[in-house]
Amino acid sequence: MRGRLTAWAATGTVVVLAVAVAVVSTVTSPSAAHPGAPAASAVAPVRVAYASPSVVLPAAYEFDQIATTSDALLLTGEVASTTRTQTPTCVAATVDPTNLHLTITAEASCDDPTVHGRTAGIVNRYIPRSNNATIQIAHVAPHTRTVSVGPVVMTYASYSDTRPVTAYGGGWLWIYDNSTTTPAATVDQNHPGRPELLQVSATTGAVVDTVAMPALFRPIMAADDAGLWIGNSIQGTTSPALFRVSPGAATPNVVIPSTAAHTCWLLGSGHTLWAGIGPTERGACGQQTIERFDGSNPRPIFAVAEAGYDPNTVIGDQSQGLWTMQWTAPGATPPISPQVIVRIDPNTGAEKAAVTLPPLPVPLGQGLGLVPGQAAVLDHSLYLLEPPTEPGATNPYPALVKIPVP
Repeated sequence: MRGRLTAWAATGTVVVLAVAVAVVSTVTSPSAAHPGAPAASAVAPVRVAYASPSVVLPAAYEFDQIATTSDALLLTGEVASTTRTQTPTCVAATVDPTNLHLTITAEASCDDPTVHGRTAGIVNRYIPRSNNATIQIAHVAPHTRTVSVGPVVMTYASYSDTRPVTAYGGGWLWIYDNSTTTPAATVDQNHPGRPELLQVSATTGAVVDTVAMPALFRPIMAADDAGLWIGNSIQGTTSPALFRVSPGAATPNVVIPSTAAHTCWLLGSGHTLWAGIGPTERGACGQQTIERFDGSNPRPIFAVAEAGYDPNTVIGDQSQGLWTMQWTAPGATPPISPQVIVRIDPNTGAEKAAVTLPPLPVPLGQGLGLVPGQAAVLDHSLYLLEPPTEPGATNPYPALVKIPVP
């Protein structure tokens, strides 16, 4: 691994950003050059600003994930100059939660789990002249801190709805794919493989269990100390809405048997799992029921109708509370909307708007609100990666905002 320590901050302080966004409107007065024709489009600036305190992220890196460590924040992404290459270089940075001071801690191969704050992680390799790919496990030796990559543990069909899904929790890395096979076999859309789940030690990288599973397309997964929870998403098949797999189990247990529901989001922490369950007839995650499960008990502690915020991603835990973000006017013209930070009570499922942030352009594909990896909560503050200020732009996130929350 190539390690580098670089301190970086915007003028050494937390800053407030105000950026003028150009919004095009058509002027219908005749053009002098072409009488009777509409004039060229004029630009009407719209002022938008990130909330305060906030910090600009260095343009040399495309950060797209934020998480918490024991006492700091971890930003990960890719070195911008390598993003569009076949082998991009990943980057890790710590963020001081008090002043948002950013320190680049590593640039390394994206196969190196340490750059993602892990001791074990997956390595994808595409098989030439096929639509198949393999998974190996990279892990870090505890004493030498060297990274090694083990043998192939899974071969899968690499189509848009057959790619692997992973989750960490309870000391395990869980890997699911709905179309796996042996390395010598062929998997394609006419010869689908078998769905299976691997239980991997998050410390040693050893595969300790292989579980036969139902076929779920683009499932939602979360892990806690009770095992893996895997839900049938809105893009899935007719199947029970939620399963749980205990560590070392041979088969999954059905938690929510209904085939008229699907899983919108899952969040595991300690011995607790929170879930958003939606009805399939809505075609999305409206009219959710927020449920809580403790330990391995398949009966929910509560199941309450949510208040209309329709979350798709939720972060937090029992002590910090549960949090999500929603755009309040995602269909506006121009597409500029405030963001509302919503607290979900971990003990009751009740929702309440806590903070409303200044309007920003809604990113393409993010009109449903918070997306995985976009936010983290630590010591009663929420840290949110904010989108570009150009309408229609996508990642990378150019700014990080700190939001004190109750």
